[in-house]
Amino acid sequence: MKKSTWVIGIMVLCIWSLPGHLQAEEALNIGMVNLRQIFAEFEDVEKSSKVLKGEVEKQQEVIDRKKTEITTLTEELDKQEIILSKEEKEKREEIIDAKVKALQDFVIEVNQSIKSMENKIKKEIIDRILEAVQAVGEEEKYDLILEQNDKIVLFSVPRFDITEKVLKKLKVNN
Repeated sequence: MKKSTWVIGIMVLCIWSLPGHLQAEEALNIGMVNLRQIFAEFEDVEKSSKVLKGEVEKQQEVIDRKKTEITTLTEELDKQEIILSKEEKEKREEIIDAKVKALQDFVIEVNQSIKSMENKIKKEIIDRILEAVQAVGEEEKYDLILEQNDKIVLFSVPRFDITEKVLKKLKVNN
């Protein structure tokens, strides 16, 4: 019993004397950033969303025109089916099938293009936000900045929230 108490005492003394212990006594400057709020309030997010929405609408108009063309050709074929020869009917069906296939390929291409554009925009915005967080952290000498997230940080006092500082930095850099 005496030996284990003595060993624990030495361990406590060793831990107490470590330089890291002295640093732990100094107060850490911690900041919290609410990324949801930043995404909701950062003007460039809304601008980028409008650009992306405009591209989606533009491509949707092209898709709608192609659908209308296919519908028109199909309706014409249905109306004239009785008077057309078998060869002419098959030829028109092949044209319609080719246009349907082209439309499907175009929709896939548009979806990939929109997704790529969306990813690029998100990356640019996230990079700018992280740069602003980094700048605030360096300027105000924060030791640690965390994302305020219900799954990671369950509680923090409002004085740690630097979201407004980051938003101001983003506006200044805009």
